Amino acid sequence: MKQMYIKRIERGENNELLLPVAFGDSIITIQADGKISERETPIMPLDIFVHKGVEISSYNTDYSTGTLEKKQEDQVKKTTLSGLLEAVAMDDDYVYAVGNAISDKYNALYILEKDTLKVHKEIGLGPQYGIGKEIQILDGKLLLTSPQTKSLTIVTKGTREMKQVKLPYKEPDDLLIDQDSIYVTYMLGNHITKIDRKTLQVKGSFSTGDQAVLRADMDSQNIYVLSQAQNDPQPRQDIVGRIGIYNKQTGNKVGMIELPNKRNMGVQDLIITNPSNP
Repeated sequence: MKQMYIKRIERGENNELLLPVAFGDSIITIQADGKISERETPIMPLDIFVHKGVEISSYNTDYSTGTLEKKQEDQVKKTTLSGLLEAVAMDDDYVYAVGNAISDKYNALYILEKDTLKVHKEIGLGPQYGIGKEIQILDGKLLLTSPQTKSLTIVTKGTREMKQVKLPYKEPDDLLIDQDSIYVTYMLGNHITKIDRKTLQVKGSFSTGDQAVLRADMDSQNIYVLSQAQNDPQPRQDIVGRIGIYNKQTGNKVGMIELPNKRNMGVQDLIITNPSNP
């Protein structure tokens, strides 16, 4: 693949990997057998989410608005929403999208009818929310992160009640979820915080040492942390990044993989292709 600036990797429903080309007009699919395909999309794809054969994707099609697209087999439906639609999700009830930078002091969570993409509810997130990076659907709740806050935003689906779970560090970024816990990373931070999934109480944090967390993923035993060499305390020219491996229960580092610098490449994301098998 020669496309530049693929900043995220998403899982499909059939073990395929979906890669939006952020500064382009396509989404790349890598099948479980290694076959690679590419399809044309509107310009600047930002996020993609697949639920029961329905694909929801967002695009930065204009300076102040974004396009949300629903694709099911050969049928495509689109709508335009205010803001930068950096995070999208979907369940059996609705489609969800965060609109960032709608104005200087307003960001919103859009809840849309899944069949028509009409806005069912728009929930203002306030100026303190900042740029939304993540939407996770969990136990009847929507979990949102923004690097401009020091908390995890939780919206109850039924009542639309919104509350904040205070975090020990600023700039929350990625969310990793298993049967018991929610793990929160911080934008280029050096800690990962563990939250009890049932009580939503912070249980503690562990340090990633000299690794500034860019992205993370996990399997049943470990959390895998990607960092870029340029953010290391003493950057090296022979590597582009590292993958640190940390035990989920203890937070202890159990391994480190160095990523060699080849073909003037960079690293932006990582994903565990078979997370059920460590």
